[in-house]
Amino acid sequence: MRGCTWLTICPWAVWVLACNAPPSSEASAGGETSESGESGESGDGDGDSGDGDGDPGDGDGDDPPPEVVTIAHQFDPITLDPFEERLPCISWTIDNEQALYVQAVTLANTGGFHHSNGFVVPDTLYDGPDGVWDCKSRDFDTIEASLEGTVLFGQSTQSWVEEQRFNPGAVVKIPPKHRVVAELHLLNLSPTELDASLRMSLDLLHPKDVDVVLTPFAFQYTDLQIQPLSETRFVAECDEFMHVASPGTAPYSIHWLLPHYHYLGNYFSVEVIGGAQDGAVLHQIDGFDASPIGKRFDPPLDISDADGIRLTCGYDNWTDSLIGWGVGDQEMCIAFGFADTPNVSQATASSGSAVGAVDGIPHFQGDCFSLIAPKPPGHGPPTQDELDGELYLPPLDPEDQGLPPFPPCEDTPADAVASLAPTLSNVAANVFVPACGFSSCHGSGGGAAGLNFEGDLHADLLGHQVLATTNLPLIDPGNPEGSWLYRKLARCEPLDDNQSVVSHMPLNAPFLLSPGLVATVRDWIAAGAPND
Repeated sequence: MRGCTWLTICPWAVWVLACNAPPSSEASAGGETSESGESGESGDGDGDSGDGDGDPGDGDGDDPPPEVVTIAHQFDPITLDPFEERLPCISWTIDNEQALYVQAVTLANTGGFHHSNGFVVPDTLYDGPDGVWDCKSRDFDTIEASLEGTVLFGQSTQSWVEEQRFNPGAVVKIPPKHRVVAELHLLNLSPTELDASLRMSLDLLHPKDVDVVLTPFAFQYTDLQIQPLSETRFVAECDEFMHVASPGTAPYSIHWLLPHYHYLGNYFSVEVIGGAQDGAVLHQIDGFDASPIGKRFDPPLDISDADGIRLTCGYDNWTDSLIGWGVGDQEMCIAFGFADTPNVSQATASSGSAVGAVDGIPHFQGDCFSLIAPKPPGHGPPTQDELDGELYLPPLDPEDQGLPPFPPCEDTPADAVASLAPTLSNVAANVFVPACGFSSCHGSGGGAAGLNFEGDLHADLLGHQVLATTNLPLIDPGNPEGSWLYRKLARCEPLDDNQSVVSHMPLNAPFLLSPGLVATVRDWIAAGAPND
C-alpha cells in the first residue's frame, strides 16, 4: 500500500524518482539502478566539456575526453487552478540545421508535474507555436511520434528533478529540423493556484564520440483487472518476442530499462526466456515510493539469442474498487527502455486468464503480440562529415543562454512573509499534500522516516520521533528554529548534530518551496503549532 492516489499517462515511458530509500531492488543481470537524483553532474549549462571528475564527459588515461556541451531550455510556466488536472502538450522547436546526439537529458520542474514523456519529431509534425497547447488540437499521437521520430525521455512519476544518462558513447539522435514534443500530466493538489514550470537540458555529444544510436522498446500487460482489497500479479509471457525483434544476427543489447506502474504497484520483474541468459532477472523491484528505479546496463546486456521476455507486475489494491488499465485512479504495467537494435519494438499482452496462485497471490497470464517497425530515416550513425566537423550547437533563445540544468537552491530568508494564514489546515493542504504526499514520501501505505501525513496529523507531527541524528523534535511549538521540520524546509543544506548535510524537503527537489509557504509553516510553529 504505497504512494499517492493519482496516476500517470504514459504508453511509452517512466523514469521514477523521489523519496528517501528506494524500494528494494533485487540483484539482477548486469547494470546498476539509476541514482537519478544526482543530476548536478550532467553539466553546468555554460558549454563546459566535462568537469574532470571521471564522469561521462571526462577522458580516461591517454584518451582525449569526449566533447560534450550542455544546453538548456526553460518552458513558460503553466498556471493550474486549485485542484486542477490538465493533460496538455508542449513543444520546443530546436531549429537545428544539423543532427544532435544526446547522451543525457535532465528535467527539473517546480511541482505539479505528475508525469511527462517526450519525443523528437520532424518540425513539420504538430506544427504551431511553441509552448503549451492542446494535444488534440494538433492530433498528437504517441505511436506516430515514436515512429516518425523517436522517444527522447520519460519523467518519473511525481519527480521534481532527474537525469536520464546513457553509457559513454550511447545516444538518442535528434535529426536536423526536429522539435521536442512532450505530453504532460499536470496536477495541482493544493487549494491555491500553482505555476508549474519545466526546464530541460540536453548533453550533446560530438559525433566522433558516438558509438551507438539507441532505439526505444516497450513491453506491457494491458488486461489489468485488479480486484478490490486484494493482491494480484499479472504476467506478460512474450516468449517469441526476440524471434521477431531480433531476427537472424540482428543485435539486441539493452542499455536502459525502467518500470512503470502506479500507486498500487508493489512488485515488478523482467526476466529473459531462453538463450544464454535464460532465467536471468533483468530488473526486479518491490514496492512503490517514487524512487529512482531506472536501470542502466553498463556494459550493455546482449539478449539477441533469447526467445523472449517475461514481464510481471504486482499490485496491492487496498481500495474497495475494481482497478483496470488507465489514467486517473487506474493502473499500468510497462517496461520501457532503450537498446542497441535496428527496430522499434513493442510487445503487448492484451488478454489474460487466471493461472493459479503463488504464495496465496492470484496470478493472471497472457501471451504477447509484437509490433516491430524500422527506425525512421535519419536515425542512423553519424556521417563522415559530422565525424570530421566541429561539434554543432543549435541556436538558443537569449533567455536560455547559460542556463544551468536546474535553478540554484536558496535558503528561505529569515524575513520571508507568509503567503497564507498560519494554520495547520493551510500547512497541510498547501505544503504537506502537494509537496510531501505528492512525491509518495509521506502517503498512504507508509511514510518516509516513519512519518505518514494521512492519519491524525497534529498528533503525528507533535509526537513523531525524528530518525535523523539530531536532538531537535520535529515540531517544538513556539520555536521554529528549534523544529527539525522547519530546518528541513527552510535550508538547502540542513545540518544534523554531527554537522553533516542531510536532504532538505521536498526530497529530490533541487530547490526549496516558495518563501511564502515556508514562512507559513514558520509562523504556524511560532504561534504554538495549534491544531487548527
